[in-house]
Amino acid sequence: MVASPTVFAQSPQDMQRQQQEQQRQLQEQQRQQVEQQRQLQVQQQQQLQQQRMQVEQLRQQQDIQRRQFEQQRQQQDQQRIQQDLQRQREDMRQRQERARQQQEMQRQQMEQQRQQLEQQQRQSYEQQRQFDLQQRQQQWQQSRNDPRWQANRPPHFERGQRLPAEYRGRQYIVDDWRGHGLKQPPRGHQWVQSGGEYLLIAVATGVIVQVLMNQ
Repeated sequence: MVASPTVFAQSPQDMQRQQQEQQRQLQEQQRQQVEQQRQLQVQQQQQLQQQRMQVEQLRQQQDIQRRQFEQQRQQQDQQRIQQDLQRQREDMRQRQERARQQQEMQRQQMEQQRQQLEQQQRQSYEQQRQFDLQQRQQQWQQSRNDPRWQANRPPHFERGQRLPAEYRGRQYIVDDWRGHGLKQPPRGHQWVQSGGEYLLIAVATGVIVQVLMNQ
């Protein structure tokens, strides 16, 4: 006869230990699952952190590019402003140069007109003086040929003499010495006409300094 296997009945303690072991294994599995989930979350967080860092780097690069672009734009604006200022200064310089040239031309024209006017005045004055001189010479020649002048001929004076007071009157003084072809009298002197003679006398003493014949 074959002996049948012996069946051992489990005690309540063994069953409790088995249940505890199963629970422990289940908890270990749960713990592993939790650990896996935690590691997965850590990996996800790391990935997110890397993505954030990449985004931040990209943002920083964009900021750098934006600042560089802004600097370039400011430099271009400054260059444009400098070019505008240079152009304005050049325009101002050209306008000033044109104004100076016009003023110089006007000054030259005025100077030419003044010289022409002075020349005309000198010519007119010289013509009038020559005419007056010729008239006086003619009158002088005519008066010398007049017998009455010979009878009433004024006295002849010499240099160094004292001119009598009756010949120092207003009617004898020559104020228009230029018109008579005489030089300007020195200070304290004056020209006096006596007949056909011009006498340069000292006003204070009446002493004759120079005698000129009106011929």
